[in-house]
This record gives sequence, structure tokens and C-alpha cells, in this order.
Amino acid sequence: MQNSPFICKQNSFSTIQLFLYQLNSIYRKYNLPFLMSRKFFLYLLLFLICGEVLRAQSYHALHGSPFAGSSARFNNPASPVLGAYNWEVAPMGVQLSLFSNHLWADSSSFRVRPGLLRHQIHGNLDLGLLNFMVKLSPRLAVSAGIRARTYNHYRTQPVNIVDTTTSLFSFLQDNRTTPSIGGHILHQGWLQGDINVSGVLMSNKSGRLSAGVTLQIMKGMSAAFFQMRQITFQEFTNPPDTAYVFSGGSGRFGLSSVYDPSISINSFKDVMNQSKTSLGLSWGAEYIRWEDGEDGDEDDEEKKLLRYNWKVGISLMDLGVNRFQYAGSSRSWGDPIYPITDGMLENKLTGAPDLSSLVDSVSTLFTSINPYTGIFRVSLPTKLIINFDKRIYKGIFVNTNLSLNLLSDANSRHWRTRENNLLGITPRWESRGLGVFLPVQLTQQGEIWAGAAVKIGPLTVGLHHFEITRPLSREPRLRGGGYAMLSIHPFGKKKTPGKLDCWEN
Repeated sequence: MQNSPFICKQNSFSTIQLFLYQLNSIYRKYNLPFLMSRKFFLYLLLFLICGEVLRAQSYHALHGSPFAGSSARFNNPASPVLGAYNWEVAPMGVQLSLFSNHLWADSSSFRVRPGLLRHQIHGNLDLGLLNFMVKLSPRLAVSAGIRARTYNHYRTQPVNIVDTTTSLFSFLQDNRTTPSIGGHILHQGWLQGDINVSGVLMSNKSGRLSAGVTLQIMKGMSAAFFQMRQITFQEFTNPPDTAYVFSGGSGRFGLSSVYDPSISINSFKDVMNQSKTSLGLSWGAEYIRWEDGEDGDEDDEEKKLLRYNWKVGISLMDLGVNRFQYAGSSRSWGDPIYPITDGMLENKLTGAPDLSSLVDSVSTLFTSINPYTGIFRVSLPTKLIINFDKRIYKGIFVNTNLSLNLLSDANSRHWRTRENNLLGITPRWESRGLGVFLPVQLTQQGEIWAGAAVKIGPLTVGLHHFEITRPLSREPRLRGGGYAMLSIHPFGKKKTPGKLDCWEN
């Protein structure tokens, strides 16, 4: 090759682009034309990122609210006992969050932002089922429920992806001057049962201090990762022909056993049998300060809890990991056998009838192959939350919520998930049956999201961000999401020890 008349240039390719190209090549083999379109693969990518199970850790509009009920434990396990309700049942709640710095949408399809940049997609989805809370006494509350959660991340180092990329060859051609890069995709989804206890540690005429803990019993349902590091290639030109030869790099690919074709999965019970059980833990403390002159009236417990001046909480959420059994096709590889051309790789990709055969076929192109066996772990989105809630006048409040991720999903040696939100400020007007919320968030990516939510009776619905997408001329982003929750609780003002005479002097 040294005597070749071709001109040689070093380069590498993006994880996600090669991944999508591999799928494209496989579907081409079976003559499914509509599956080869760029639009289909963008929809597929969004499905992989967002659609595994029916965001995230908490409902932003309800942070600090005394009417949050059982969902208050999602932000601070100490909060339920200081809430307004003696009991509450939330039969369903759902929340979605999505951020991308290179996908956007026009009237006809999803588009890709052109240019050399670090591509990112972060998406998470949370479905809550049968959550409930009950106060056993003014000093003790228990809550519990079931949640299905998924977190998904995609990152690359700088790479050029354009709308007109239709093949591996055209992608390599578009990136022939791009420095060597890598990237990864990470997905995990799990089913979680929560058991929460919150209690009052101290109470006096000035205020009340509570603490709480949530035990999370988890079943790891689905996980996958795909990573490529320093995959370099050379360009050889001899007009009018051009060829690309891969010269270095390594990668790894893993799936949980639920995707193993050798294991029979025919029902949800089969999925549960394949899932590993793990434990997670969340804990927190919260202090509520009464308004001057409102420290008495112990017979009207709910009214007292609503007439606070301010409250502050701190919590450490989602300590733990999910465990998954490797599927048989999981492995790492490195040191490509020189020379491997783009044409050779394409033949390997299109000649495989299934995933296992594809992995075996591609593995023959590398000198170092190591199968993965046993258990792999993916961390929960561990974070430290500090919340401050201030009553301005009667039913008008302002809440400030700071969420600090303690683990980074950018770490390529350990599989970790994290949240998108960083700082939220939410003015609200709220009573037992009605509410208007105007949350403003600063995300981990430095963006400002402005959303809104309303509560009408038992139903709360909201949006994280009004402008979910921007046109190309205004720095495109696909971002935002929303949430909805159904919460059943006492609505009357009966004269009982737990009455609620809301916002009256």
C-alpha cells in the first residue's frame, strides 16, 4: 500500500452514523425500500431514545407544593408528611424530557443540523402507576407505588453529519478532514417499586423538621450500549476512484439477555424472569417555618401546614445500580485487520441474516475479540437536590429547585445515567382544586426552558418548554417534553381533625 498512487488522509467516523448505516444495510438486504429512507432512521433514532417504556425524577411544576401528595417523594422523601392531604391516590402519571443539539423538525420531517460538532441526545421517560400516600398520624406518613423508567444518552466527539448522507462511503467522504473521534449510545429501562416512610423529627412553635427514606426495589428490564473509540481510516484516491481503508480503533457492544435470540421471550412474565433484582435508596430532610402568629392551632393540622412562611429541603436521590445479564452477542473488539475497505465492511453488514451472525461476521475484521459474559451494571441518575419554597401571599408561592448530578454519562469506562435539569424557578398560584404554574428551567446544557402547567381538580398537565423546536436559522434544537398526573384526594372542607380551610384568614 505504501507504493499506491492514492493520496492518504487520516480520519474516523461517528458511532451513531455507523450504527444507523448498519441498520440501513441490513434492511436493504431484505428489499424493504421505505426502511432505507433518512426520515425512517431519524424516527427510529427518536424511538430508541424516547420510546422504550412509559421524565424523569419529578414533576417540575409541583416542586415544593404541599399538594404534591405521593409524588412529593420523587423530589424529597421527607416531603409527604408535611403535605396538605391526609391521604392521596395517584393512579397514573407520566413525564417525558428530551434534548438534542442537532435534530430539529420542520413541517415535513426531522432534520439534522449540519457542521462539525459534538452531537448529543438525552431522553428519559417515567410512568407512575398506583402511587398512594396516607398519614398514619400528624407525625408519620407512608407512601408507595410502581414506576417504569427509562434513561437514554447518545454522545459523540466532533463529527460532521449532514442530511444528504446516504451511505457509509458518503459519510466517510464528508468527514475526511475531521480529527479522529468516538462516541457512545446508552439505554436502560427498569421497573421500580417504591416504599417510602417520612416522619417528623422535631416540632415547636417556630417550625417542624421532617426526614424520610425511600427504598427502591428494581427489576432491570432492558439495557444496551454501543461504543466506538478512535476508529480511524485512510482515504486513497486515484481519479476517478476513491476508497477508504480502516486503520485503527476499538469498540464494544452489549445487550441485556432479554434481546438474546437463544432465550425464549413470549410474555411479560418471561421478561421478568430474565430481569435481575437490585435495590436503590433515596433519603432527604425538610424544614418548614411557620408564619408569625401561625404556630398554634394544633387541632387544624392541614391548615397549619399550608400557612408556612418558607420551607427548605435537601435530598440525595437514586443511589444504586441496575444489573443486567449479557446477551450472547455482546463483545468488545479492537485492532482492525489491515486493509479493511468500506466495501468490505458493507459486504459484512449486508450478508448477515440476524444480529448474532452480524456480530460474528464483523468480528472477523478485527484481531482482538473478547466476548462479554456475566453481569453488567448501569447506574441510576444519582443527584443531590436542594429545594427552597417561599410563600408570597396566601396561595402564591415561588419555588427554587437545584439538582446536581453526581455522576456523568460522559464517562466511557462506567455506564451511568443522569438528569437534564439543573436549576428551576417556579412561581405558582395553587389551592386544593386549582393551580397555575410557570416553571423556568436552566438545563445541564445551558439552555433556558420556559413552560407552564395547570391543575384542574384531580388532573395536572404541563409542558417543560413551549418551543419544542426551532428552525435551522435559529440554532436548531429538539427539546422539551411534558407531564400529566391524575391525583385523587379529599376535595371538601369537612370539620375533621384533618380539615383544610385553605388560604383563609
